[in-house]
Amino acid sequence: MPKPILVALFFLFSAPASAGLSAGKGPCSDGSQCNSGTCVEINSDSYCSQACGLCPPGMFCDAKLFATVGLKVCIKGQASAPPKIQSPPRLPCHTDAQCQGALVCAQFMGRRDCTMPCATDQQCKPPAMMGIKMDFLRCLPDEGNATRRACLPRKECMNNPMPCMGVNTHDLANIAGQMMAMDTTGSQHSGSTEHSHSSNSTRSSSNSNYPGARKINQAMSAKRFKTFLAEVKAQNFESDRNSVIGLAAQRNHFSCAQVTTVLKGINFASEQLGALKLMVPKIVDKEDSHLILSCFTFDSDKSKAREILSK
Repeated sequence: MPKPILVALFFLFSAPASAGLSAGKGPCSDGSQCNSGTCVEINSDSYCSQACGLCPPGMFCDAKLFATVGLKVCIKGQASAPPKIQSPPRLPCHTDAQCQGALVCAQFMGRRDCTMPCATDQQCKPPAMMGIKMDFLRCLPDEGNATRRACLPRKECMNNPMPCMGVNTHDLANIAGQMMAMDTTGSQHSGSTEHSHSSNSTRSSSNSNYPGARKINQAMSAKRFKTFLAEVKAQNFESDRNSVIGLAAQRNHFSCAQVTTVLKGINFASEQLGALKLMVPKIVDKEDSHLILSCFTFDSDKSKAREILSK
């Protein structure tokens, strides 16, 4: 055999197999291209991920995006500023073997993703969060395997997700009760001080001896606001975040400083303005609205914020 052919065969069989992509690297079309076996697609950016544990630099452990299928994975970004989700997150695959645990590779509208096999719609519904029920998935026939059903997106939710959300009144009542209990606890600590000034105060009409006394609304307590802010920051979707804000605004009031803190945690001006519209009817100190305007960089956005604050 000619020597050049022998040399070529040596390198062919002695070269190591090409390694898969490490977490954070991409693009990928399925888990077979990743060392971890897990490929994710978030906002059209596909890359390799891995199960939560010690996430690589530039990634953090996310427990929400794939909660419906029971997965916690490392995604790009920071926990304090998670990515704004603009399209449904995916776990692209080609075969069942590329999906973790009991998940299957099911086909929907020509695309294949890892999801849960199911027998009823109830198996595809995640638990309610902050009293909000998410109803985006249905137990539907797998377009790639007619012998089984899987949790797949409802087509009517893809363009307009709002009808696919609802309020769980039982959970909402429990949350409201817990928040009211927190306020009661807080007021007990300052009760003696407030009582000494009650004859001169009109902040609570129920404690006033003067008929027709004006009730002055107070901003959310510091303890309650801390809980509220954490829940707002935990939302990956604008619609979910606005639902949390809207529910809180039904029973609470805000100071301009509190509204500013919420808006500074939102990356895009359009989304900041949307959140401001929900809170502005419950602001108790609009004389400090300059604090809110400081959240906006461009004059056009400041003008829109002023218009909202003037209503």
